[in-house]
Amino acid sequence: MKCEICGKEYAHLGLHLNYKHKDITQKEYYDRYLKKGGEGFCYSCGTPLSFINLIKGYKHYCNAKCELADPRISEKAKQTYKLRTGYDHNMHNPDSKARVKNTSEKKYGGIGFGVKELAEKSLNTFNNEHNTNIQSCNMIVHDIPELEEKRINTRIQNNNGKYISDNHREILNISSHTQEINEKRTNTRLENNGLYWSEIMKEKSKQTCKDKYGVEYWSSNPDNYNKILKNRLLKNNGFLSSVERKFAEMLKNRNIDFKYNYYYNNKHWDFAIFKDKKLDLIVEINGEYNHGLIADADNKHIKGENDCKRFEQVGNNIKFLVIDSKKINDGIKETINLLGIDYNNFIENIIESCNIPFPYPTYDDKRMHSDYERLIKYNNIKGSQTYSIITNFHKSIWKCHLKNKPSPFDAWNNSKLLRKCIENRFIYKSILSTQNILHGFNICKIAPKISLFSPNIAKYLIKKYLNEYSEIFDPFCGYSGRMLGCCALNKKYIGNDINQITIGEANQIKDYLKLNADLNCIDIFKNVGTYNCLFTCPPYNDKENWNENIKNLSCDEWIDICLSHFNCEKYLFVVDKTEKYKDFVIEEIENNSHFNTNKEKIILIKQ
Repeated sequence: MKCEICGKEYAHLGLHLNYKHKDITQKEYYDRYLKKGGEGFCYSCGTPLSFINLIKGYKHYCNAKCELADPRISEKAKQTYKLRTGYDHNMHNPDSKARVKNTSEKKYGGIGFGVKELAEKSLNTFNNEHNTNIQSCNMIVHDIPELEEKRINTRIQNNNGKYISDNHREILNISSHTQEINEKRTNTRLENNGLYWSEIMKEKSKQTCKDKYGVEYWSSNPDNYNKILKNRLLKNNGFLSSVERKFAEMLKNRNIDFKYNYYYNNKHWDFAIFKDKKLDLIVEINGEYNHGLIADADNKHIKGENDCKRFEQVGNNIKFLVIDSKKINDGIKETINLLGIDYNNFIENIIESCNIPFPYPTYDDKRMHSDYERLIKYNNIKGSQTYSIITNFHKSIWKCHLKNKPSPFDAWNNSKLLRKCIENRFIYKSILSTQNILHGFNICKIAPKISLFSPNIAKYLIKKYLNEYSEIFDPFCGYSGRMLGCCALNKKYIGNDINQITIGEANQIKDYLKLNADLNCIDIFKNVGTYNCLFTCPPYNDKENWNENIKNLSCDEWIDICLSHFNCEKYLFVVDKTEKYKDFVIEEIENNSHFNTNKEKIILIKQ
């Protein structure tokens, strides 16, 4: 085999790589030079597969079941079996059926589900796999929607696109069988009862529930109701709703003495708040559905009258507050006031304490050097190493903004926006620091921070697609993410950017870490050159604004400019969308640092 790195032929390429190219594994070599489209994933289910060697590449299937599921394999097996026996399938062969029957009778004394032991074993296995509690083998398929759908699809596949009805064995067209069956079912019920869901069937359902649980409705049974409560409590960390959880977090963070689901005057109340160990305030949080905040067209679900009775059950010396779940923040304000805390004064004191210059995040030398060493050492694509370095030196990040949103710097100096953020953070944080207020700008989307290109992802992409080059050129170097990823691989980074401030900050990082980098303030429209390779992420002008001088162009237009201005062997681009270059997309990555979990496309173009 010819080595694609050095161009020589070797009888044992694997040994050659082990001794001469130790920086690349056999798998990495195969992925880069030999891998074919679709390889590395199970041909049947798409599960990632393990690598074998340079000759065989990857496995084709994850197990024997998937191998047989491949139409090519199954058809070949079918033809082989037919040549040997004259039958299409094992269970079409009378001899095979007789052997199965004899074995079952000899071992269990009967056949299939007719044997109690087999039936129980099958049911237990099925219930464990599908997390169900089915009591009869006859219920299995029809009571599990996904299995019923699978059954129908299997029949359709086995009958050339047609479905065999259970009731009449009629062969129906695939496009109409479901509709026809549903119409027939509806008409039968109308004929028998006069209504699709008649009063007779309702009463029958009530009676069945009464016979089984002792009540007319399933949820009225205490055991069943406790199951509902248990599931809701698990879902919301011990609370019946996410709103209640939010309210409880606020109380905990304020060190306020309270009890949840408190029993008082023959009723369970959402929250009971105590002052000097005495009951001071009862809080009820009303959800939309159960408390009449919304109603069905027939008004059957309005329960406002019942809610009014709660007021009569509260003692005269106890304060009582009802909070609309949709107005939880207003409810928190009222709660604070009822507890004798002046909410507005509390917030104003915090705002007054923020009357300082913008609190740029800073990190000590130990932390930043440690983060860079971790970037060099580890290959974690989802890691956040070196963000401390970027935010410490790139102060201009905080003056940039997403489209139609203020920057964090502007929001800090806007008393209205600052108050809005503090009020939100006040709910969750026991101590309000300048840093968690800045963090709050981003969480609340009041003034979200612009995205940063992950150095970990930069390192991953360079190592995977451009590892043969010792120099990497980037015409949009931005906030140093790609520079750090490149230099972590001991490669030289050549970065250009139109923004003088950004280049100045990047040079500070370069000097601080003693990186092998060449940084220049150059407008891409005035720049041409020849480089071994190019790696960049073009500006996402429709999403962010960090430089007024950058033109609002699409990713495809930026790629066109790079291809026309720079002569390179390889071009590697990270973009959020493309139409013109979709045939050059070789991978999609989930870049958490870049516009939330946006699926970004990796484009590789070779000269």
